[in-house]
Amino acid sequence: MGTVELHAGDPRVAEAILRESVAALGDLGGYRWTVLQLLSEALVQQGRHDEAEAVAAESRASVSLQDTYVRAGLARVQAGLAAHRGALAEAQRAAGDALALLEQVPAASYLEKADTWMLIADLLRRRGQTDDAGDAARRALELYERKGIELSAARARRFLDERRSS
Repeated sequence: MGTVELHAGDPRVAEAILRESVAALGDLGGYRWTVLQLLSEALVQQGRHDEAEAVAAESRASVSLQDTYVRAGLARVQAGLAAHRGALAEAQRAAGDALALLEQVPAASYLEKADTWMLIADLLRRRGQTDDAGDAARRALELYERKGIELSAARARRFLDERRSS
């Protein structure tokens, strides 16, 4: 449920659900580090970067090397944290690492890949690379539309519209 709220654009509600899940899971390995990674994304989206870093570190300390999705999510969090510090090149490398991890898994989630492409689009735009940003946003949009994820597709369309109007 926290994932749904996160993708619906309500990171505060997602945070509450994810914190309840962390408490309920206790020390249950894989599920816990997955929920912690999602919680760190919710915190980044709220601009609570120090807290996000601490939660991501807790997830990173126990995540399995085989858990590609969590590792990719943690790389996205790292990208968000680096972007907040103004380290856009570092952020773009981290986002690229997330995408590379997801590309290793043939059945990787369209949503995970699309979200990573949107992150890359935002970082490229912030670096002044508007054509490349548009390409990345179009790749995200294609994935969102393929899976019928309308809220996220609308966000990608807005990104592309803003790019055209600026």
